[in-house]
Amino acid sequence: KMYGEVSEAGVAASEFAHLSMAAMRARLENYDKALSDIGRFIWMYAISPLRADANHLKGLVAYRQIDALYSRGDYYGAASIYIKDMDLVPFGRKAETYLKAGKSLAALSLYKDAASALTGAVKLGSRHAAEEALFELSKVYLAQGDFDSAGRALDALLGRFPEGSTRPGAEVLALKISFMKGQYKKAAEWALRSEDAESLLIRARSLYAIGRRDDSVRAYALAIEFYRKEGTVPPHGLYIAKADAEFALKKYDDAAKDYMMAVSLSKGAGGEDRVWALYRAAKSYSMLGSEPEARSLVDALKADKSEFGRFTLPVF
Repeated sequence: KMYGEVSEAGVAASEFAHLSMAAMRARLENYDKALSDIGRFIWMYAISPLRADANHLKGLVAYRQIDALYSRGDYYGAASIYIKDMDLVPFGRKAETYLKAGKSLAALSLYKDAASALTGAVKLGSRHAAEEALFELSKVYLAQGDFDSAGRALDALLGRFPEGSTRPGAEVLALKISFMKGQYKKAAEWALRSEDAESLLIRARSLYAIGRRDDSVRAYALAIEFYRKEGTVPPHGLYIAKADAEFALKKYDDAAKDYMMAVSLSKGAGGEDRVWALYRAAKSYSMLGSEPEARSLVDALKADKSEFGRFTLPVF
């Protein structure tokens, strides 16, 4: 309050008081008012010898505000300050600010801007910041569908920080990138290093793609068991994928059971998955010579009034 009164008095100390008021508001975490005070100072005192100090203070306030907004999960706010005032952030704070701004921009799906910010963090950051930035950069490229760039960023991460804190997450990313690039053998190998449901699922799909269908069925079974141990109902699509592999192996009895489990789990959901499971279950029972069960499922398909149900009927 005292700084404010002096700044409005039009005396020799007014310029210094004006900046001191802005700095005090920043210390009180009132960043919006601090930036407003600095903007007003720059407008009022265009040729002041304190102009450089005002810009430096504005950069510090921008850094603090980005940090505060990011910590609160206000990614839009953090990204907005970054876009406006990043050039003024002090050099020693740039890497940290680039990292938080990049993660904020990625959360907003502004991937191109996020990649630019994270690249800055990689170039300027400490060991810890550079490692985290490379990891986040790999995720950004993956989200963009740029699998080659994602792979290069990941190779750089694993090359520079082979035993870093991001190693477990990096292995999961390597698995996803390999799978998305159609490198199924490599994806199956990466999946051996992880034991989560998603990794098991990708391993199963990769094994199926390279013709190792028996191993694929076992991997699907492990994924289903993982969900059960976690106390979670496995998604119906997992049973369909397992049943498809069993059907391809002509294990029609196992396939029929898994298709029917998928039908049971998808009740009320309708849609393509349920119709496919009914159709393939009927086909499995038919191959087993169990015509009553097959006919019952055909009747269920006839009763399905959705576009998927009508599409399936001509097959029979």
